[in-house]
Amino acid sequence: MKIPEFFKREQLVPMWTYSTKGILWRLMIADMGFILGEDRNPERREVTFFCLNAENGDVLWEGKQFEEPWWIGVEAVARDRVYLHGYKKPDSPQHYKIFAIDLGTGKELWRNEEYSFLYATPDKVVVFREMFERRQYLELDAVTGLRLGETQETPESIMLHRNDNDGKRDFLFPEVLMETHESHDEIRKILNRHVTLDALIGHIEFVRTGGKLIGSFHTALGTPVPGQAPELRNNLCVIDECAQSLVYTDTLNASTPAVVPDSFFIDRSILFFVRERRTFAAIDLESEPR
Repeated sequence: MKIPEFFKREQLVPMWTYSTKGILWRLMIADMGFILGEDRNPERREVTFFCLNAENGDVLWEGKQFEEPWWIGVEAVARDRVYLHGYKKPDSPQHYKIFAIDLGTGKELWRNEEYSFLYATPDKVVVFREMFERRQYLELDAVTGLRLGETQETPESIMLHRNDNDGKRDFLFPEVLMETHESHDEIRKILNRHVTLDALIGHIEFVRTGGKLIGSFHTALGTPVPGQAPELRNNLCVIDECAQSLVYTDTLNASTPAVVPDSFFIDRSILFFVRERRTFAAIDLESEPR
């Protein structure tokens, strides 16, 4: 498949990018405008953490490690704090220990090596510990980590509160373009003016917002070999529907063995995407092309 030549035309450009040294493993955006990420190096079995300002991409801190070099990850965010977890033992899915980190500075505020995290509010952290015949639930002070006492909440109530610790969630995520949906016919026609749809492999994901159509799709690399799954390239495009022009395109994965879903999302007018599992980029869809 060939995308028409368009590089001489005015194009949108990323307002900022951030690249990790290893694999960009996980991203979480806090309500206060922080972007927290895990930078993992599988070969060295090391993980570091970073935090960006979502508005301009400024690095607030990066390269932070917290005692455990690999078996540690992001548990939750609550206001201006992030909570990390360890594991009960290597290769075990059971989370254990709590590390409270200040989002603005990356400084460790406190840690607890006896309990596991359940959820947090700006004022308290609810934790648990497995006892002989029951599970003990406690409340810790969110600022100091000191024990406040046993919680009176029910396990059902606790599990509902956990959904509040996933960070900001009011994003526009892509949906799959369906041939059977009449409402998608117009979108298919717009895409087909700029992309040869018959040459695509797998499904197309799209978001339509603010006069822009953003699409993610895959094409085969090289000549397909009978009986073998082709290697794929994951592409991103932005179409200005009013101007009927392709105003941005990028390669998200130059080579991938399978279709990659959910490769971008939108917060208000900002398009966020990850390129080659290492570079996080932001484009203002309302900015003027250059």
